[in-house]
Amino acid sequence: MFLPLQNPAFFRNVSVEPGGHAVSWNSEIDISEYELWKNGEEMP
Repeated sequence: MFLPLQNPAFFRNVSVEPGGHAVSWNSEIDISEYELWKNGEEMP
């Protein structure tokens, strides 16, 4: 499901869901704020 995110042009086409509780690329690919908090890595 997340394979399209390897394409840099597709990856850059991200948006924040209303309310700020997730990021999404289309109706099939999204990541919740909880998932980002739990498994994300801090970027410099």
